[in-house]
Amino acid sequence: MAFTEPERVKIRRYMGWAPGITEPTYDAQITRIQSVADGGIMSTSDTESEVRSVLDDIATIESRLRNFWDQMEAGKVDELAIDSARATGMLRSEARRLVRNLGTLLDATPLRDAFTGTIR
Repeated sequence: MAFTEPERVKIRRYMGWAPGITEPTYDAQITRIQSVADGGIMSTSDTESEVRSVLDDIATIESRLRNFWDQMEAGKVDELAIDSARATGMLRSEARRLVRNLGTLLDATPLRDAFTGTIR
């Protein structure tokens, strides 16, 4: 199944790419990894499935990062010390690894680090 526009938005955001309307080359890279039946060059949809799996993993990490927002202000909860800064750093590191995997699947380099906001 071809990538939906919401999936394309996520791919572009994680890769630090401009929207496809302003930079059609990026959308072409996404389309290229689809199966032949979906307008791409791959013989099967396995690459599409792998990209979706990576997107799901990144979404899980983003959800966990959001859960730390309140805890980062607290520092202690019911006498339990929370090292949310370290946990957040570890999650961001894992998210960056997943984005690099996404880049490998797309045969492209991320232009920005979606988890720190820095430009590469």
